[in-house]
Amino acid sequence: MSSKLQQGDHFPSLTFRLIDGGSITLPNDIRTRYAAILFYRGYWCPPCIRQLAEWEKRKTELENLSCSIYAVSADTLAEAKMAAGKSMATFPIAHGCTKADAYTIGGWWGDHPPDGEHIQPTEFLLSRGGVVLGSMYASGPVGRMNPDEAIFVITSREKRG
Repeated sequence: MSSKLQQGDHFPSLTFRLIDGGSITLPNDIRTRYAAILFYRGYWCPPCIRQLAEWEKRKTELENLSCSIYAVSADTLAEAKMAAGKSMATFPIAHGCTKADAYTIGGWWGDHPPDGEHIQPTEFLLSRGGVVLGSMYASGPVGRMNPDEAIFVITSREKRG
């Protein structure tokens, strides 16, 4: 596993396929001032689906702060679409994360039957240019970045100017 990304580091360039048929290269394709990138275990993970739903509920508030949300998993296209449906997420959801991608960002990779291979929860809050403002790494289903924390960090930064 590579080093974990910390505040001030630059997020590496990674390209993923989106469930809408397109692709995204993070952080290059981010057009907002801030971005939350949520690497989640998969469609089969109840805490992951709850997390995606929680971010979806705060999506408008985050957009008003110029913060976009992206979710990424090792799921297949069909599985990632199931995650989007279960969570009602309308933000971009990518699929096909690999072990190499996980290690590039310092994440843990899991292979636990019956769930198969997956990235453990790994989340980032980025500022423009892909600079890491905060990161959260978990070695299992518990320990997640939530939208309240992201909103707090963004509003605090904006007040400081």
